[in-house]
Amino acid sequence: MAAPRKKFTLALQQDFLKHLRQGMRRGATAELLGFSRMTVINYIEDHPQFEKQVLDAEGEANEHVEEALYQAAVSGNVAACRAWLELRPGRESDLALAGPQVPPPEPREPSEDGEEEQFFANVTRMNPRQRRKGA
Repeated sequence: MAAPRKKFTLALQQDFLKHLRQGMRRGATAELLGFSRMTVINYIEDHPQFEKQVLDAEGEANEHVEEALYQAAVSGNVAACRAWLELRPGRESDLALAGPQVPPPEPREPSEDGEEEQFFANVTRMNPRQRRKGA
């Protein structure tokens, strides 16, 4: 004989949302509260208002992480700066600052005296994302 199903009461819904706000994933939270993942998935599908609350709770958890990332970035953490710029939606123009601004010039015909040709043969193009060795 199967055990009676546990009801997803209002109190349990609030606990579920609280754990999501603290950063737990949906499935882990469901199991913590004694539900299967599918029970919660089905409940969310059947209750659009609760789905909105779930999305809001997950968004709040993400905002805490974004704030910590931002604080690390403004304190000088280069990896955090890069992550902040890469992860923000619609901010492609910020990323252009890290790379070349214009395409390289088209190759030109060599000059008659060969001076320009020798100069450019000795110049190497450096990738701005690579650090110089020894610097």
